[in-house]
Amino acid sequence: MSVSVDDIMELLEQWAELNLSLHGNLSVEPVVCSGAAGQTAFLSALSALYALLLLLGLAANATVIWLNLHSHRCDLFVLHLAVADLVAVVTLPLWAWPLSGGSWWFGELTCKLTHLLSGAAAYCSVWLTCCVSYTHRLSSAPPSQRSELIGRLVCVTVWLLALAASAPETYYLKVTPSFRGLPVCKPVYPSDRWLSGVHLSFTVLALLLPLPVLARGALLAGQRRGLLLGYLAVYACCWLPLHAAILLDVVTLTGVMSFSCGTERFLYVALQLATCLWLARCVFNPSVYLLADRQACEVIRGRCDVIKAFFFRFNISGRNDSNSSTGLDTLLPRTDSDASDCTQHTNV
Repeated sequence: MSVSVDDIMELLEQWAELNLSLHGNLSVEPVVCSGAAGQTAFLSALSALYALLLLLGLAANATVIWLNLHSHRCDLFVLHLAVADLVAVVTLPLWAWPLSGGSWWFGELTCKLTHLLSGAAAYCSVWLTCCVSYTHRLSSAPPSQRSELIGRLVCVTVWLLALAASAPETYYLKVTPSFRGLPVCKPVYPSDRWLSGVHLSFTVLALLLPLPVLARGALLAGQRRGLLLGYLAVYACCWLPLHAAILLDVVTLTGVMSFSCGTERFLYVALQLATCLWLARCVFNPSVYLLADRQACEVIRGRCDVIKAFFFRFNISGRNDSNSSTGLDTLLPRTDSDASDCTQHTNV
């Protein structure tokens, strides 16, 4: 499941038009809620934030992929996690387009494909994080061909299951006119039971199942506890607010909680920020790996030393002496640039 920005925008447009508040059982009085200018400024700020997430996510995930492909101890699950987050980052421009006031002019096929990739990448992200959390508790075990084969099969299975979990919503996605007559990309379910089923499956597959695995892995981890605690913190910051916002949305729409202008403004900000935090995982996940993994830090440090040697020692003042060249050569072996087959370094 993925939260559509078009759904949020259409819901808020309806509330902005109607602004109805119930008083008693028989009377309905209109309530004019101000703050449209503030909402426009807020959406503009979110658009800029999405652009920043796009740049940072591309750079961070590309770095993680490059490090694992050029390392003699490639972490297969971390590699696929970076690929999943990179796929989600690529869809960010289409996520940010409705926030800037644009409508969906890209066709129904693009609508389905974008949400399918985004939803599958989200499920892959959380499930592969669970795989990292589980297998890194066994990091003392030596790698083997059997563990490599099992790791590859697990990654393929995760991707297939993620696509299957995103398929129901993708099937019912349509490009339909919004409340103002503009085309939007949104799911059109045959009944409310389908919507409830999608929400329930999303809660079970992305919250109830992964959270205990991540928590247990972080508590039982040994020397790599910092990495697993970082992944657990990213999950708590990026996923839990989204689940809370969806629950609040459902409670409000079903009439369990009374509607008011304060509720509208709070839900408006909550849904937007929760969606932004949910997508920010694409930046936080690779950042945690780059900062907490010892091997990644060593490779990055070695590359930085090479760059420093090139700019400050090798021919920096127009001289091409032997000392500068020797100093550069002594730094090159410090990095693992000789790539080998990507193997999983933990026993599955």
